[in-house]
Amino acid sequence: MTTHEQRQAVFEAFAPLRGSNVVLLTSFRRDGQGVGTPVGFNLANGMGYFTTWTTTGKVKRIANNRRVTLAPCTRVGKVTGATVAGIARQLDSAEAARVLEMLRPGLWGWLWNMIYKLQGRTPVLYEVAPAEPASQTTDR
Repeated sequence: MTTHEQRQAVFEAFAPLRGSNVVLLTSFRRDGQGVGTPVGFNLANGMGYFTTWTTTGKVKRIANNRRVTLAPCTRVGKVTGATVAGIARQLDSAEAARVLEMLRPGLWGWLWNMIYKLQGRTPVLYEVAPAEPASQTTDR
C-alpha cells in the first residue's frame, strides 16, 4: 500500500467524526467493560487528538489497554453518529507542544487549559490512530 493509499484509508476511517468537536471516547477496563466519556476532539493529519488530566480514570484505562472507540456526540454524551475504533497513545511534552501549535486550540481549548491550571491538574494530550482490522490489532 502506498503512502497516499494509507493516508486515504486513515481519512476514511475517521470520516464519521469529521465536523464533530466532541466525541464519546470509550476506554476499556481490565475486565473488558467499556466506560464512555465525552471529550473535546480534533482531527488533524489523519489523527485524532484529545486532552484530559493525569488523574482521570481514562488515563489509567488507556495505559492498560490502548484500544478505544470514538463516536460523535453532544457535550453531554448523546451519540449522534457511527462509532470508530482507534488506538490511543499519550504524547510526550515535545510531541504535545508540536501538536498544540498545529491545532491552535480555540476558546474551548484555552478555557479547559485554564480550568486545569486553576485546579492544579496536569493536562495530557492523546493521539488516536484508526485501529487496524481486528485480526491485526494488538492492545499494546
